[in-house]
Amino acid sequence: MRAPAWIRVVIGALGAASFALGLACFLMPARLFGPDAYRTLARLPIGLLGAVTIGVALGTARALRNGNVDAVRTVAVTMLGAAILVPPVVTFNIGAFDNLTSGTRSFAVAALVVAFVSVPLLLSLRVLKRLYRAADPRASRP
Repeated sequence: MRAPAWIRVVIGALGAASFALGLACFLMPARLFGPDAYRTLARLPIGLLGAVTIGVALGTARALRNGNVDAVRTVAVTMLGAAILVPPVVTFNIGAFDNLTSGTRSFAVAALVVAFVSVPLLLSLRVLKRLYRAADPRASRP
């Protein structure tokens, strides 16, 4: 069973955004986090984060090309997990270098990610779960 078109559009747009973010982290970390920010405060290279983000985006493109409910659902869960981690990492790292950790800017970053990434992914996952159960009534996976 194929996933609905609106879910493929939502997840495709988020995959394209993650590809752009991954390229920015991989190719120009100084522009994103400043000249002294070639590593996050957890000592993880920003280029590695960019490469992982590009990998998630390429997996998203492959799942959307396939289009079946299982593949799209797996990608949506992966992207939701990444969306949960993005606001703290970005606000903590940018905040540590630019004194933004408290205040409206860090709250705005977190609110934008929740509003434009997490909520559409959660809605898509809800529909995909119903489609999965409708296609296979014996399915007992959550």
